[in-house]
Amino acid sequence: MRYLFLSLLFLVFSSHFFAQSQWKKAYEEDDLLIYTRSTSEGLFEFKASTIYPHTVEKVLAAIRDFKSYPEWSYKTKEFRILERINEDEHYAYSIVDFPFPMKDRDLVMLSKTSYLADKSVFIQMKSVADKMKETDYVRMEGIKGFWKLIPLSDEQTKVIYQIASDANGMPNWLIELFALEAPKGNLKGLEKIVARK
Repeated sequence: MRYLFLSLLFLVFSSHFFAQSQWKKAYEEDDLLIYTRSTSEGLFEFKASTIYPHTVEKVLAAIRDFKSYPEWSYKTKEFRILERINEDEHYAYSIVDFPFPMKDRDLVMLSKTSYLADKSVFIQMKSVADKMKETDYVRMEGIKGFWKLIPLSDEQTKVIYQIASDANGMPNWLIELFALEAPKGNLKGLEKIVARK
């Protein structure tokens, strides 16, 4: 009986892991790779990575150049810091342009930066529902993700950008479009900002 229980437990955990691990390659161009999947929580997720010929410090400085976000962050019409907890943690508000006849969306994200032992930088992000609730836009919720900046050499950084999101009332075709165009546009656009630093 004990072995049967352990076998069943293994099947449950392995099937959960399997469901979470089915990435499908959606795009590849030079060093830029984008994978997408649906998670067991019903979220749609993308994972993108590329390599910049810049230091981790320069990439981090560009990500923290909040005034530049409408220049490179996909469909971002407005971006501002709502509350700065400290240098490495803040709440930010953004408005996202959506195609007609859909209403534009907005969201509030909590971001927290951690510095890892291998000199990588990890920026964790998640949407919050209890700040700035009354707006003229459709609030996007159920979003979580991260940036990870990994030093490959003195002048090379691997950038990983991953986001999981609830559908937030979007049709499937638009979800798939955002899951491809957002990481592609963000990683290409961010590199231009990094190059200016």
